[in-house]
Amino acid sequence: MDRMSFSLNRSTMIVLLNRTNEELCLDTNSRQPSKGIWTTDMCPPTSILAGESGLWQSKSSKLGRGTVGFVAYRIAGDPNQQVVVTSWQNPFFGYNTYQGSVAQEEFEVQVHGGSGTHAIGVFVLRMWPIPRSAFRS
Repeated sequence: MDRMSFSLNRSTMIVLLNRTNEELCLDTNSRQPSKGIWTTDMCPPTSILAGESGLWQSKSSKLGRGTVGFVAYRIAGDPNQQVVVTSWQNPFFGYNTYQGSVAQEEFEVQVHGGSGTHAIGVFVLRMWPIPRSAFRS
């Protein structure tokens, strides 16, 4: 690969730190990035054990294009409830964006997004220390 084509590609590596006491299983709808492709041998793991981390990477599939995607995980044994959704956008033009969301109030996700052509985004899933319902009046 020459220097010019390398600079025209985009890639985003995602790290999901599972700081819960739950095993996470990959949502089957998270099979491909919506724009781009998975980097060889760096697809999202099918499960992430409690206290462990998962790592994956997407890259642009054509020169001059970016990569966009999302990956969702569920609690092992509970196929009906998504726990965390991670999403990223590394466009050819513009700024990188990252979003994380949780579906259950006992969890929270922190997002630390990187910038640049070949970026790293870190998502930290953890138990919320106090139930959010305690703050409602």
